[in-house]
Amino acid sequence: MATPWPQDEIWPTDYREHATNLAQHINSLKNDLNETNTNAQQTMEEVQRSSEIATDAKAAAKEATEIGKATIKMIRDMKLVSQQNQANAMPTPTCWRGEG
Repeated sequence: MATPWPQDEIWPTDYREHATNLAQHINSLKNDLNETNTNAQQTMEEVQRSSEIATDAKAAAKEATEIGKATIKMIRDMKLVSQQNQANAMPTPTCWRGEG
């Protein structure tokens, strides 16, 4: 002989209440997904902004290096000219005697 079906309710709660609870959980998941998407977008924008700042800093450092090199070259050139002028301005022994 076949076993009869249990007489308990199929759903432990009323199906409308169950649907309401399920809808609340689904809505909560939807909100969490939207928040995650917003956070991911904000993070991506921040990473992009940081990348742009790093690129600008690299360009500024390169420019500062080039300026430093140009300054050192100018100082060396000025020293060389100064040394040449001092060598040309040195009195010769004939100048000391008043013959020049």
